[in-house]
Amino acid sequence: FTNFIRIGNLLYGYSGLDKGFKQTYSFKSKVLKAFKVSKGSTIGYGDKYKAPKDMLIGVLPIGKIHNFYCSVNRHGFSLLNLLRIIYRFFVPLKELYFEDKPINIISQPNMDNTLIDATNLKVGDIITVKLSPIIADSSIKRIYL
Repeated sequence: FTNFIRIGNLLYGYSGLDKGFKQTYSFKSKVLKAFKVSKGSTIGYGDKYKAPKDMLIGVLPIGKIHNFYCSVNRHGFSLLNLLRIIYRFFVPLKELYFEDKPINIISQPNMDNTLIDATNLKVGDIITVKLSPIIADSSIKRIYL
């Protein structure tokens, strides 16, 4: 009947991880800057984040323009999507990792940068970014190994 199949997202390892397929890509970002923030200071997009303690904040050069922290809504408006939005308000996705440890995003990512809790990080550290290759913007530099 046929001599080939279309594997779709398995090509990237984006789906099928539960079946033993390995992820074939990873996105990385470098901590560009770090600065200290005092308890009670407001930072982030629209000054919406209030620091609960003295903190070290890092800046990553990735944001919504790269489609980071954006999701693809394939199902239109539904009760299930509304419940997902409410759930994510209380339990945010872990989309940044340093040495397999999740990194907290501070406030909402801006258009071209993201603020992170840089406790135990330094400028130059490489962060793994969970970003689908399907929605990642083409401006992201590709390095093939």
